[in-house]
Amino acid sequence: MICAFQSREAGFRLELTDEQLTKVKECRASKKYANEKAAQSKKGTELHQPLTESPFVKEFEYGANNDGNWSYTHMVLQVDDCI
Repeated sequence: MICAFQSREAGFRLELTDEQLTKVKECRASKKYANEKAAQSKKGTELHQPLTESPFVKEFEYGANNDGNWSYTHMVLQVDDCI
């Protein structure tokens, strides 16, 4: 399954260069997610963790024995990462 963002300007699957990813990491350092409760439940912390890849496309294995169901909690964290 995929949860992705698409726009007229960037198209599908906006990729970030290493330089852009470094700038994003610097901006996010020591900042909290807007929905701290969602971050705590899915990531174990309310603080932004360094991104290792573009957050605009999230792939996951659907099902109880895999990554589970995509929920509001997942979506709100992905939106926060993209913003």
